[in-house]
Parts: sequence; structure tokens; C-alpha cells
Amino acid sequence: MSPAGSAFWFSLESFGIPLILIGLIVVWMYRKDIAPPAFLPWCLIGWTIIDAAVLLLTPWPLMLIAEILLVVGIRRSDRKRSQGRRSPERGDLQGSVTFKAGIETADQST
Repeated sequence: MSPAGSAFWFSLESFGIPLILIGLIVVWMYRKDIAPPAFLPWCLIGWTIIDAAVLLLTPWPLMLIAEILLVVGIRRSDRKRSQGRRSPERGDLQGSVTFKAGIETADQST
């Protein structure tokens, strides 16, 4: 490949820029306490597997590790949210205020 062709494929037409944007969106969602959608890492894993089959000399193992960590993080976030909803008698969070029989009481479980 010529140096001009290499510069084209490793800059403007690379997948680095979209992956950086996806990473920035995931960080932004984390800071807003929003879990990324589950389809995002699965689509990236599919893309990585195709990339690994077509081009063996790419950093696909690093991409696969990052995508698996994203799947694990999304599942942990979903699990924490579902556990919080299953026990309404304890309140959603420690120190939360609940209303029982019209009387405001503070949850003292700290």
C-alpha cells in the first residue's frame, strides 16, 4: 500500500474516530448514570469478529476485551437497577424518605 493510501485508511477512513465517539458517549452516559443500550457492545463484537476474520493483523483482541467489559458493565447496571425495584418495602435507597399511612418517616437503615 502506498504511503498516501495508508494515510487515508489510517486517518479519515479508519474506524478509530467512530470508536472514540462511542467511547465518549459511553463515558457521558456513565456520568449521567444511564446504562448504554445492550445492542451497542453486541454490534461491536460482531464487527470485531468480522474484522478478525478478514484482517488478522489488527488490534481486534483489544477491541474484544473492551467490548466484553462493556457487556459486563451493562449487565451489572441492569442487575443493580432490578434489585432496587424488587424490594419496595425497604425503600429504593438507604436514607430515603418513605410515606406510611400519611406520616412522613425517614428510613434509618444506614
